[in-house]
Amino acid sequence: MNASRFRSAARLWPLWLFLAALGAALGVFAPALPAMQILVSPDSPANLGVSSLARRAADWAAGPTPVLSHDELLRILLPPLAFHDLSYAVSAALTALAMGLYLRELGLPPLACCGGGLALAFAGYNFTLFNAGHRGYAAMMPYATLLFALVERALRRPSWPAFALMGGCAASGLAGQPDVMSFFLLLLLAYAAVRCAQRAAAAGPRAWFAARWRRFALGAALGAAAFALFGFGTLRHVFGDVLRGREAQLAAATGADAAAGGAAAADPEENWIFATNWSLPPEAAAEFFAPDLRGRDSGNAAAPYWGRLGRSAAWTPEAPQGFANFRQHSLYFGAPVLGVALFALVGALFGTKEERAPDEDARRGAVLFWTGAVVLALLLALGRHGFLYRAFYHLPMMDKVRAPVKFVHLAEFGVAALFGLGLARLLERPAGADRRETKWTMGLLLAAAAAFAAAGVLFETKAHAAAWAAAGIPETLFGALAEGWRGACLRAAWLLALTAGALGAAGFLRTEKPARLAAGTAAALAAGAALDLALVDARYVQTQDVAPRFAPSELADALPPPATGWSYSYLFLFQQPLPDPQLNLIFGGLDLAGAVRADPVLGSPPDDPRLLAWQGAGDAHPLRWAMEGVARVFAAPPLAAQIAKAGLAEPVGIYAFGPGGRLVRAPDPRAAAVYALRPALLPPPAAVYHGWRGLPADADAA
Repeated sequence: MNASRFRSAARLWPLWLFLAALGAALGVFAPALPAMQILVSPDSPANLGVSSLARRAADWAAGPTPVLSHDELLRILLPPLAFHDLSYAVSAALTALAMGLYLRELGLPPLACCGGGLALAFAGYNFTLFNAGHRGYAAMMPYATLLFALVERALRRPSWPAFALMGGCAASGLAGQPDVMSFFLLLLLAYAAVRCAQRAAAAGPRAWFAARWRRFALGAALGAAAFALFGFGTLRHVFGDVLRGREAQLAAATGADAAAGGAAAADPEENWIFATNWSLPPEAAAEFFAPDLRGRDSGNAAAPYWGRLGRSAAWTPEAPQGFANFRQHSLYFGAPVLGVALFALVGALFGTKEERAPDEDARRGAVLFWTGAVVLALLLALGRHGFLYRAFYHLPMMDKVRAPVKFVHLAEFGVAALFGLGLARLLERPAGADRRETKWTMGLLLAAAAAFAAAGVLFETKAHAAAWAAAGIPETLFGALAEGWRGACLRAAWLLALTAGALGAAGFLRTEKPARLAAGTAAALAAGAALDLALVDARYVQTQDVAPRFAPSELADALPPPATGWSYSYLFLFQQPLPDPQLNLIFGGLDLAGAVRADPVLGSPPDDPRLLAWQGAGDAHPLRWAMEGVARVFAAPPLAAQIAKAGLAEPVGIYAFGPGGRLVRAPDPRAAAVYALRPALLPPPAAVYHGWRGLPADADAA
């Protein structure tokens, strides 16, 4: 009975994998889970406004890419603050599940599938992009991964649902992160071609294709139709808004005239430099084994990154120009993950045909394919530091792609697949199998461990002090950076040695129940690798307390009822447009009350309809205020006096900076930092219409 229950529970391994990955992700994000703590993710800031379920659904339906992915579904169903944190966790869990399903299609046992899924979900670059706010990549990854499972399923047993799902997954992935998803689609084509060739060679090419070509042709047509149905808006968005935005970005970075052709009008070498910023420096490969070897992320107060990733092409220690570096993520693959992946490769090279499992030929082909894919992806990730990226750059549209380091995502995918294949080999090796693969793997891992141990022990602070100083790092942090290097090297050394020991124990120890020993070793390696990755990922969690934003706002109380539907203008306080974080601090609570900012922020494009170039009272436009539904104008005292003297608005309140940097009512005019004025042409609430300029998602219209 117990064995029967165990087998029944084992059949639910996809559920256990999803729950394990979700639980681990929530554990990593634990500091951000309290209600008023949010993840700091600059490129995808949290939506702090009040928004109803119907409003969120309407925003999705009117959006440029109306693909109902899991991320969009969460955005609709969850309150904004909960969505901001849970989106990354759910995406990681779905990525783990998708990788597990792919490995299962290869015939791997459930334990190996779970290990490979967790390795991909928590791989450093894949997971820690939340620190930069790349939610689109996190939302893309489950669909990119599931495509490989669907291709494997279609090759083994062609079915219409699999082909239709391929089109839907491709559309959903492109909506999340178009450039990286394009890389995965190219990789998928290569994978499908190789797997077709392998299966055809095993069964006889003519007979194999003759029995399947009609289903493949119809399936491809069905997949294309599904992609067209779900992906039309996505393609329009990618080739319209995204591509135009990249052209404008390229023109601004290279000094080209956008009206004269944008990128085409720029100097070709400037284009090349722009496209290859964030190329992977060769020495950064050590961080695949040793986490945060050269610091954590740029700007980190305790452990600033001091490597070359993100360095401007013109930057030198003697003449610093641009960025010394810019990184917001980890590059850690996981030392145990790489050790077991190496075991899979060595086994594929040394294993003899007599000792192979029934599916070993297919698995050996997968091992060799993913090894080649990892090597190719890393060569491309080198960008301007390597020889291969120049050829890739000249492919159509590829000159619009930035940051060659993105190819590390493909390498992480391949390494996670190899990790699962290595665990499967460990679980299914016959008792009398050739031990050369274990010996070679142990030897290579112990040699790498010794090299990292030596690098940690021999590291000298003085040898790097000049480079740290040139990068603008305070001398007070030099000791911490040196300890970070030593700690990362010794951590890698210990983990590589432990992985070698675990593989050796499973390969050489003779017990009465070798299968149980292999299963215990594989489970320990899978759990240890996931824990190792999660602990490194947790270092990148930064939180922000947003409770002050939800505190009662005296500014909101001063708005005429009903507050919802009104706008306000801050009229370039202190004679300059204020960046969003500063605005959120000063005007915190107004957006939560339903008021909408009618002014631009730093970086607003010239055609922004909110761009009101006011330099003084003479440039103010009361009619524009009326069109915008501006209920209050906030201005510094000198400018407020000019506006009042011109009869454009009437002072109705004075405010000073209170606790937390918020504006509160001032006790007397001498303490005033900001005046609130009521425009002379204040319209009635019914006349306020926001549609022509687009109401932000964090405010509901009346």
